Amino acid sequence: MTRVKRAQLFLTSLAIVFVLSACAGKEEAGETSLVMEPETVQATTTKEPPAQEPEPPAPVEENTNYGKIVQLIGEQTLTGIQWTFSTGGPIHATPVIENGIVYVGSNDKNMYAVLAETGEMKWKFPADAEVRTTVSLDEQTLYFADALGHMYALNKENGELKWQFTADGDERTTKDEWDYFDSSPVIAGELVYYGTDNNYFYALNRSTGDEVWKYNLEYATHSTPAYDNGVIYIATWFGDFFALDAKTGKLRWVKNRLGSFQGSPVVAGDKIYVGSRDGACIYALDIKTGEKVWNHKSGKMSWYVSRPVVQDGVLYSGSSDDKEVLALDAETGEVRWKIDADSHVNSNPLLVDNVLYVNTGFAYKNKHDDYIYAIDPATGETFWMMTMDSPMYASPAYADNRLFVAAENGNLYAIK
Repeated sequence: MTRVKRAQLFLTSLAIVFVLSACAGKEEAGETSLVMEPETVQATTTKEPPAQEPEPPAPVEENTNYGKIVQLIGEQTLTGIQWTFSTGGPIHATPVIENGIVYVGSNDKNMYAVLAETGEMKWKFPADAEVRTTVSLDEQTLYFADALGHMYALNKENGELKWQFTADGDERTTKDEWDYFDSSPVIAGELVYYGTDNNYFYALNRSTGDEVWKYNLEYATHSTPAYDNGVIYIATWFGDFFALDAKTGKLRWVKNRLGSFQGSPVVAGDKIYVGSRDGACIYALDIKTGEKVWNHKSGKMSWYVSRPVVQDGVLYSGSSDDKEVLALDAETGEVRWKIDADSHVNSNPLLVDNVLYVNTGFAYKNKHDDYIYAIDPATGETFWMMTMDSPMYASPAYADNRLFVAAENGNLYAIK
């Protein structure tokens, strides 16, 4: 029995006790029970083939336990939802918190700045299309891109536009209902880097928005690049992986057809780690050559969309159809542990203060298997879990003793 089923049965038992107590109270008071009306009795006494006793109702699927933390082991550190901020569309961008402000984009075509303490809006900025990218910040400026490949630089204090860059082409060519993200900007030195749906990868002057160089990848890029030691690493939608000189855009190396990449790469030590879609693998590549060091293949044709987290020689990630959170040895790819998350994991895991936070979201709209997990990164044991009322494809963020999560229903939540 999974940790979710144990939590469901516990909460369901409490609900049944409450209902029976209420019925008993009505009988003592002389009230007439509706179930004793003739029509109801007649319906229940009709002869039917014997049926198997149904399972207890699942509170999670009905969202009756929405917003409640179920503590499984350890001391409770968070108690529940502190505030909710609503946007006008699904949120796939990960919240970013700085100096008490939460910055997050929405599919309602707006970028928002929200007070972390209260959930009140400070400002919003209208973009030209859906905002599914996570912001990057410097001392005074916020950078983000929209679904058409337009890059924006805003004054992060008041949301005023500093400059806007329009990529070549103004129409999305890659359309996939399971594609939740766009390439988020990465800042390195005086440049800001991002990929687009029009096959080009751009390096812009972050002060002016002027194009410094661009590189034709031949395919769309929706994953966020990784920067390390003067090299920018890029994973494309159709499975090519590039290493470019960050200053000039010249090719260092390329590996073709590894698998469709929606998730973003991460550099750790002498390796690059990235998950794929159609390859159903997590890859470890040599940082100098791009040669495959190892790959971990899922049990099913499951997607690895989340960007891995690598710390102390361990890689943490999540999968879609396998519905797993797993820890791998970063050097060999061997499984340290894995757990059943009871839902799809498309968001990036977050490791803070020796707790691994994971958002989940069932990709099919008629389900409500949507949870937040707090996991022991050493063992895979779950400290606590929380039922939410909407899938979460955006990754969690943590600041000032609060966990911030954004959901498909357009809400941003602060959990304290």
